[in-house]
Amino acid sequence: MIVDRVNFVIEKGEPRRFRTDTEAWRTFCPTCGTSITYESDRRADQVDLTTGSLDTPGDFAPQSDTYADEKVEWVGLVERLS
Repeated sequence: MIVDRVNFVIEKGEPRRFRTDTEAWRTFCPTCGTSITYESDRRADQVDLTTGSLDTPGDFAPQSDTYADEKVEWVGLVERLS
């Protein structure tokens, strides 16, 4: 899921940060390794969150497909909600 950076805060703990070959930042849990965020200078005002890392991921159902042209061929797309 994508959120505006101004609305994003990590309430507990400090994730580890890793700079990728594509110059993006990824954060992950230093204890279990779970991926938490993806941040890119190209979209400096946004943070991509891994929904599964949230305390209540079921509260955030998909509403659209993002970067659908990059999906692997066996992934079905989310039905567009209107």
